[in-house]
Amino acid sequence: MARCVLLTLLVPSAVGLVAPLWATHTAIGFTAGASGAAAVYPVDFVKTQRQTAEGKEAFAGLSLPATLVHYIQRDGPLSVFRGLGVQVAGVAPEKAIKLTVNDAARSALRASFGSLSFAGELAAGVCAGACQVIVTNPLECVKVRLQTTNAGNCFEVVRSLGLEGLSTGALACALRDASFSAILFPTYAHAKVFLPEMLHLQGAPSLFVAGLLSAAPAAFLTTPLDVIKTRQLERAFSDGGLPSVGDVAQSVYEEGPDVLFSGGFERVLRSAPQFGVTLALYDVLTQYCTDHGWLG
Repeated sequence: MARCVLLTLLVPSAVGLVAPLWATHTAIGFTAGASGAAAVYPVDFVKTQRQTAEGKEAFAGLSLPATLVHYIQRDGPLSVFRGLGVQVAGVAPEKAIKLTVNDAARSALRASFGSLSFAGELAAGVCAGACQVIVTNPLECVKVRLQTTNAGNCFEVVRSLGLEGLSTGALACALRDASFSAILFPTYAHAKVFLPEMLHLQGAPSLFVAGLLSAAPAAFLTTPLDVIKTRQLERAFSDGGLPSVGDVAQSVYEEGPDVLFSGGFERVLRSAPQFGVTLALYDVLTQYCTDHGWLG
């Protein structure tokens, strides 16, 4: 019996017995996502601080480098990495869901209709972004709580929030992630085709540039949704009640376009290189595993 179970979990290949497909996909997603996320996390930290109501006043007129220096001088260099552990811990399932759902949706649509239209590419991206919320939203709740309050470590925050608290603001998070992925994936799919000839780049460098250029507009155009998500969580954690997405959007809109796109530069600065690394590494590792028979 044990032998049968073992044989079903392991996949034979030319190099012997390897990990099952789900483990391989998870490992690829973790490696690609964690590498990108850790490299740019200080920018994400500052972006969140500048989007809060308190941060908008405290850091008015300060540049990104100046804000980073402020935190490092006041709280030490490790302060800008507060919440990194939960961010990295959530990357593996988030990226596995986001990337594999997009690939699966594109393949299914192509198989159903014979080709993949631009509308189909958008639909696959929306599906990928919406599906990842099951992981992204709890991650965002813990991260924002850690970054905007003195709530202790991530384990204390998870215990204090509970299952209901970890689902706070799921709609705002879904709107942001679905919109982001709908822009990111179609743009990346086309960019990685024409960029090699245009820039005379091949392999990973070309994929990195394609990912960077695709993530930049996706990040900037979804900044208002990110601001709404941050404000909603901030008010929920400070006041104890969850304002509706519409109410938060209205209050942010009334503050002006500078608030609506606050943190937009930092968001682009974080997301562009992060997804440049993530998408390039994901494609390289996927191709490597496919060549070795680990992904069928």
